[in-house]
Amino acid sequence: VVAAGVRRLPSVRFSADGEPGPPVATVVISGSAQRGPIGEELREPLYAAVVDEYGNSIRAQPFAWQVMSGEATLLPRVEETLPFASIGVVPESAGLIVIEAEFNGLAPVEFPAIGQARVGDPPLDDFSTEASAQLVPVDLLEVRAWPEGDDLQVMMWFSDFQKPGNAEEDEALTGYVDLDVDQNPASGAMPFSDRLRRDGGSSGIGADYSVALFPTTGEFDLLDADSALVGRVRGRFAGNTVRLWIPLRLIGDDDGYVDVAVVVGTVPEPTDVAPNAGSLRIVRPDPLN
Repeated sequence: VVAAGVRRLPSVRFSADGEPGPPVATVVISGSAQRGPIGEELREPLYAAVVDEYGNSIRAQPFAWQVMSGEATLLPRVEETLPFASIGVVPESAGLIVIEAEFNGLAPVEFPAIGQARVGDPPLDDFSTEASAQLVPVDLLEVRAWPEGDDLQVMMWFSDFQKPGNAEEDEALTGYVDLDVDQNPASGAMPFSDRLRRDGGSSGIGADYSVALFPTTGEFDLLDADSALVGRVRGRFAGNTVRLWIPLRLIGDDDGYVDVAVVVGTVPEPTDVAPNAGSLRIVRPDPLN
């Protein structure tokens, strides 16, 4: 809107509508770099747009979407009120997933995402006994595992806040994360998730490695099947979650899979296992590449 006036005379107004210029690029609007469990749609749709040389969005349909890396299901979306293209994504593999958006020969854009293998654990299924009767039992609610970068990440959700400490504090979290890299129950050691459980179940794995979740200053011991120290694992406590970064180079690779089982508790005794039966399996990248 432009107004023109001369001294005391009434002004006049001119109006015009600006429109986007020719398309020159495709850009990411939002939805990149998300993490989500396998089989569940990512929380935020992926949004892409075509823009002119000044960055104005151009209503441009249709975009071509495709999965470039990993496995995922794409869910078409129509949002008439927005000048963007969008699509929903359901991860189908653990690890890096790359979705590409392309329009009419312009350079495509990529949306990386991380799929997470997930297993839920029923609440209030802890098996505390007299030794921990005076403490809040550690109750696992969920475990996720996925390869990201150079690490196998394992994240655990609990019904109550967890804290690191020292071996003299009864409330401090302890336990083991068992890892089977050859999917052979007869090799490795009996997993701690089976040695310490009291529910009669079985993980069905042989533990080639175990992360000892005993109270430390943010790092845990990675042990082999003979309980020899292999290296250190970084960990982080945040409210009711505990997250581990296990270097892939330390745990070898026999057939491209890693099976995970967890047993946790407090210093007096373990109180919960996840999964209650079986294990959580991920497909891992080659640690040497």
